[in-house]
Amino acid sequence: MINEAVRKYILQGTAASPTVLAYLLKNAPKQVYDRRPDPERFTIREVVAHLADWESVWMERLSKVRDEDRPTLPDRDPDQMAKEHGYEHADVGASLRRFQEGRREVLKLLENLEPSEWSRIGHHTTRGTLSIHDLAVIMLGHDNYHLVQVTEWIELP
Repeated sequence: MINEAVRKYILQGTAASPTVLAYLLKNAPKQVYDRRPDPERFTIREVVAHLADWESVWMERLSKVRDEDRPTLPDRDPDQMAKEHGYEHADVGASLRRFQEGRREVLKLLENLEPSEWSRIGHHTTRGTLSIHDLAVIMLGHDNYHLVQVTEWIELP
């Protein structure tokens, strides 16, 4: 069972991430999209493509946990997805739209859950047992990690 105040904030945060990203991109010069100040991290262009792709991962995981009894949730390799999907050449506007559309679908799933369904669990192959509540919190943390990264990359001289 999820506390209603916690549910409210999770849903608000989930809805806010694409809005914050769109604002950051609107105010960023296009030449910063391909900066790679850290060779181990995505560029802004790649972050937006990654967030767009990851919506289907969240949807798959959340749907499986909602619909199946203790399903296995396979790990995904974001670097492999980046290579397979050509993040370095992705159209930022198209990726942002995919992120927004995907997030609307994820949000719809979360909004329609019964309070008791937030406690349903699955087994992630590397992170162990996770509830729908846990997955939603991880998703918000993931969003914020990348939103901070985009902000930092934009602000570099």
